Amino acid sequence: MSLLRQCAGREGDGSSSDEIDAPLSRLKSADLAQTHTRPDRASECRMIFDEYNFGNYRIFAGAIEGPFGDGFIGAVVVDRVGDQRQSPDPIFQDEALCCGHRWQTGEEALKFAMRKGMEKALAARHAALNRQD
Repeated sequence: MSLLRQCAGREGDGSSSDEIDAPLSRLKSADLAQTHTRPDRASECRMIFDEYNFGNYRIFAGAIEGPFGDGFIGAVVVDRVGDQRQSPDPIFQDEALCCGHRWQTGEEALKFAMRKGMEKALAARHAALNRQD
């Protein structure tokens, strides 16, 4: 299980809005900041995360502090849920967006990760609608 999935274990907001910027408007670093100790590291890393339900897709977005305190790395996981599925069906996962680019703030990295997740969910939904035709 990815670090992002482990940390984002809280329930989503249940929203299924098609408004792309809706999850982005809720982002406040102070409200989302979490401290997480990785089992394979003795030191703590700061991680900011959010979860958003978009129709049949659940987006986990996160900003993980770099190992040397040199900024935040964006991460995202998009799962297909619903349709009487027993477990989520992962459609996209990237735990080092932009090849591990460091954003100056966790909020910037989180916004980028959420946008990338929305982009992938929209593309998957569009592809599913085209298959039904």
